[in-house]
Amino acid sequence: MTKRGFCILIVIAGLLTLVATQAQAVVVAGEQFTIIFSETSPQILLNGATATITLGPLASPGFFSVSNLSVISGTTCLTCGLETEVLTGVLFDAATLDLSGHVTGTFLGGGGGQHSFDLSLSDAPTPAWVFTNNHLDADPPFSDVSSGTYRTIAAAAAVPEPSTLLLFGAGLVALGGGIWRRRDCT
Repeated sequence: MTKRGFCILIVIAGLLTLVATQAQAVVVAGEQFTIIFSETSPQILLNGATATITLGPLASPGFFSVSNLSVISGTTCLTCGLETEVLTGVLFDAATLDLSGHVTGTFLGGGGGQHSFDLSLSDAPTPAWVFTNNHLDADPPFSDVSSGTYRTIAAAAAVPEPSTLLLFGAGLVALGGGIWRRRDCT
């Protein structure tokens, strides 16, 4: 291989590394995502509702805990009447942006009655949810169930992957450019 071919190869490799690094995004703790619910069961509870989640620390490789969840359905705030909310059973998959697990808790209903709930989230084969509302104040107590699908979108721009590839690519471009300028590659 000629010196010129070698220099061109170094510059191309550096540029490709820089482009590949900028195209990759990394999910980080504290990042927010928006969940959009579509309801398929007959009750219209969460159809068109949106939730904002905030990621907690990494729970296992590629999976984050969820540190905050707020749900708005039209003009109704479904998390405003919460008494308790347990998010420890939910994991966020950084590769697919899907959720799995259960959000549980208690809230006061419109008439002030006590309710408990379980929001079950699954990611395969299609992201789906099931919301079970337990009316604890009724005589006798009863439950109603809603279900549907969801999709996740980034609430803010993803953070580009930092680190070694960026520095390596910049180094290759600088090396190739330096050799080129000294006319060893002409």
